[in-house]
Amino acid sequence: MPYAKLRSDILAARDIRQYSLDQRAAVDSRTLVLLSLNLPGPDKSSTPFGRLFDWGEQQLRCRMEDLEAVIRQTDILGPWALYASGLTASAAKQIGCMIEGSCATARLLDIDIYIANGTAYHRQQLGHPPRPCFICPAPATECIRLKRHSPQEIQHYLDHLRNHLPA
Repeated sequence: MPYAKLRSDILAARDIRQYSLDQRAAVDSRTLVLLSLNLPGPDKSSTPFGRLFDWGEQQLRCRMEDLEAVIRQTDILGPWALYASGLTASAAKQIGCMIEGSCATARLLDIDIYIANGTAYHRQQLGHPPRPCFICPAPATECIRLKRHSPQEIQHYLDHLRNHLPA
């Protein structure tokens, strides 16, 4: 797929996700939980990590008893789901951070929390450091911005994780 088309499709998928979130936030006063996969590279929807997404969803359901599914779809970015919960944003984010840090493969989960008006509740608000890079202990956003690691290094990491998916 040409880069310009891929970029356009990725931005369109992000816009649709944001629109879904905004629409729900406008009519629901509960905390919103957005589960997705945090996969580097262009191929996000046809990966073997769908099982990880299902595991992440199961973990959320076990830890947030009142979790209500709002939407569950797959797009060019991979599977994603939006839920509503009566938990406070800080309690929901604490659970999300715990799941994301529970094993090496769970690092590929992205559990975003939004307060009632649709504003993101960040891990730093709980006193947690930024998410680390897949390859090194530096903040992931820094490594992405600086292109600190080669695509081959990242792919090697993903190949390793593929063999250690949770059951």
